[in-house]
Amino acid sequence: MGERYTSQPLNNRQFSVNIPKRPQEAAWFTRHPVVIDTNNTVLDWPSEKQHTRAEHLFTAIEQTYDEAGCPVFRWQDETLHPVNDAAANWSTSSDPSHAVVLHPVFMDQVPDRALNVLRLMHAPVMQLFARMKALEPLSHAAMRILADSLPEMEALVKEVGRPIAEQLGLKQKIHPNYVNTFFINTPDTKLRQLPYRGKQVLHQLFMAKFGSFKTTVSPDDQTYNRAMLGSLEGGHPELPPEEIGRRFLLFGSTESAGGYNVVKDRKIAPDDWESSPTVRGIQAMGRFAGKKGLFSPPVEISYFIRNPDLARINAGIARFSRQAEGAIMAYDPRLQVFVMTATGRFGAVKTDLQPDDLLPVLPSEDGQTVDVVPVGDATPKPTSVEAAQLTNPLKELEEQFPLLRLSIENGGYRKSPDGDRAVPIIRAAFHVHRMYEFKNGSPHIIEIHDDHLPVGCGVNLMNQISYNAMHQAMQHYIDQGQQAALAVQYVANHGCDVFVFWKANEDGIIPEDPFHFLKKMVESGELRFRYEIPQV
Repeated sequence: MGERYTSQPLNNRQFSVNIPKRPQEAAWFTRHPVVIDTNNTVLDWPSEKQHTRAEHLFTAIEQTYDEAGCPVFRWQDETLHPVNDAAANWSTSSDPSHAVVLHPVFMDQVPDRALNVLRLMHAPVMQLFARMKALEPLSHAAMRILADSLPEMEALVKEVGRPIAEQLGLKQKIHPNYVNTFFINTPDTKLRQLPYRGKQVLHQLFMAKFGSFKTTVSPDDQTYNRAMLGSLEGGHPELPPEEIGRRFLLFGSTESAGGYNVVKDRKIAPDDWESSPTVRGIQAMGRFAGKKGLFSPPVEISYFIRNPDLARINAGIARFSRQAEGAIMAYDPRLQVFVMTATGRFGAVKTDLQPDDLLPVLPSEDGQTVDVVPVGDATPKPTSVEAAQLTNPLKELEEQFPLLRLSIENGGYRKSPDGDRAVPIIRAAFHVHRMYEFKNGSPHIIEIHDDHLPVGCGVNLMNQISYNAMHQAMQHYIDQGQQAALAVQYVANHGCDVFVFWKANEDGIIPEDPFHFLKKMVESGELRFRYEIPQV
C-alpha cells in the first residue's frame, strides 16, 4: 500500500488519499503514456538549480510510469522519442483517451506585489467577499494587480500540447491532462506560507495566463522533495515527486464524462416548471448559499489576463470564459424529474438562480450522460458538469435500494406504501467547494468514511466515487432506521457533497422544500461549512 497524506483532524478524524505503491494493481488503473516535453518555455533564464529540480521531478515521474508498465516519451524536435520498452512498443491506436503531457516553464520570481495580494486572501476575508457583492470592485482591483504582475501568452495547451496529442492519436487535442510545470526561484517558504485561497489563486493565475487545466509549481527548495499540484477545482496539495507521479497515473487513467441529450418526446409546461416547489426550493437554496458565503464568486479568465484579445483567445481554447463552483440537485415528485443547476460557465449565477438556470434531468441509459427534458420551446442550457455523477448512480442503485412511496399532501409529502409517487432514497444533493463540520454524535448526519481519490468532477471515475458514496449513505440511512436528515462526504482536495433524505417533521409531513432541514441545521450551528478544504 502507498503512503497516506493526511490533513489536520476534523471532527476528531483524518482524511487521506491512499494510492497503492503499485498503481497498476488498482481497479481504476488504465495503461497510458506520459510525455515529458524537452522544449522549455523560458520566461527568465533558468539557473542550474532550476534545471536540477526539473530533472529530479521528471525522472521520478518517469520512473513511476515505467514501474507501472506505462509508456514514457520525451518530446524533442516535434517528435515523440520512446524512453522505455513500453513506449517503443506503443501504438497510437492503443487508447485514444488517456495520456499525461508535462511541459516545463522556467521563471525567476513571483513578484512581491503579486505575493502581497495573495497574502491578503485569508479565509475570513474571502468569506466576506463571497457574501458581499459590494466588495466585488475591490476583488477585481486585486485581480488586476495579479494580472499586471506576470507575463502571459497564448495557451500552451494548444501551442505545445496539441501537436503532442496529435502524434499520440488522442481524441481530445486540447487535453485535460496537459500540465504546465513551473520551476521558479521564489523560496518555497514564501509560497507555503500563503493562505489557502492565495495558493488557489496562484494556480488559477498560471492556468489562465499560460493555458492548462492543471499545474505543478516547484519553488526554490534545498531538498527538491516537494511541489504543489494544482487542479481546476482548486486543489493544491504539496507532494513529493514520487507521489506526484502516482497522482498523474490516476489522472491519466480517467477520461471525460458527462454531457447531455435533449429528450424529443416530452416537454414540461413553463407554468408547471416555474411553480414547482422543487424548482423554488433550489432557487431558495442558492440564495441561502450566497447569504452564508458558501459559493465563491465565479472566476473569469479575463480577471487574470491583461490583454483582452488574448483573454478571448485563451477562453476560446479552453471552451469557457468563466468557472463557477458548486451544484444543486433535487428530485421533483410532481414532475418526476431531477432538477439540476445549469453550468455556471455560460452565465448561471448559482446565488441568484432563474428558472431557466435549472434543468429537468433524467438519468441516461449509458450511465455517463444525462437526458434533459425541454421546458416549453426554450433551448436548454448546458448542464453542470456534476449532473451525471449526482443522478445516474441513483438510477443504478434502484435494484439494491427500492424506491420509497410518497403521497402528495398540502405543504409536502407523506411516506406511504400506497403512495402514487416513487422516489429515490436520496432526495437532493448539494455539491459545494467548502468543508463540512458538525457536532459529534449528531443523530441527523451520516458521515461517509472512505479513502478518497483526488479526481475532479466530470470524469468517469468521479461517477464511480459518487455511486460508492450514495450506496454507503443509503445503506446507513436504512440501518439507522431512516432517521437521518442528510449524509456528508469529503470530495478530496476540492469540497464536499451533502446528500439529503426524505425526512419528515414532527407531524409526519416531509416539507416541500428539499433543503428545509439542511438550512435549519446550518442556521442552528449543528452543521457548518468552513472555507478551507483539507489538502491531501
